[in-house]
Amino acid sequence: MDKPRKATYNQRRETSTLYFKNFDDSGEFYMRGAVCWPEGDSDGFAIMAGQQIDNGQVYVFEQVEFATIEDIRGKGQIITYHGLASWLNRCWSKYYARLYFYHQSDTTHDRFRLQIYRSQTIEPKPSFIEAPITNEEDCRSLVVDFIRTGRVSIESGSELARQLEVSKYDDKAELPAVRALGRLLAGLQRYPFARDHVEEEDIDIF
Repeated sequence: MDKPRKATYNQRRETSTLYFKNFDDSGEFYMRGAVCWPEGDSDGFAIMAGQQIDNGQVYVFEQVEFATIEDIRGKGQIITYHGLASWLNRCWSKYYARLYFYHQSDTTHDRFRLQIYRSQTIEPKPSFIEAPITNEEDCRSLVVDFIRTGRVSIESGSELARQLEVSKYDDKAELPAVRALGRLLAGLQRYPFARDHVEEEDIDIF
């Protein structure tokens, strides 16, 4: 799956125009992410996606597995655990995207949310909206429906693709990437793009 080489931001419409490899290949996208925080022995997982305005197709452009918010360094300042902070900054600089859906206990969410808001390296701060999920079974069914009907595009060979393959054969497995995707899709359905058309000057990012 191609990734954009450049983005412009339409503040009033809250969308990003993404420009791909070919000069005339671009589209307007409603950019939203999702996060599944680390719990127990499981790492967390975050994704950033764009829903194309003209056809509703969802493209997962970025994904990351993480255990912490800030990098943890060992001897010689070598990073032993990569945190989420630099990834959040990259999603803003590449896509002008900083809104994420989540659905976990208040205790778990608040612990990581506070670390992010207290971080001196994450700017601008992301915003979080709770995804309207009744239970994990319904969330998984939503993921299956989007994949079956071809409404979501995922990078082949990625960790998300691998976990989705596992979920086909083990619907009881704890798969943070699949859970993150479910939260994204539930959030997009509950809070879809609904802006009236307004002309707005774009801001370039290179």
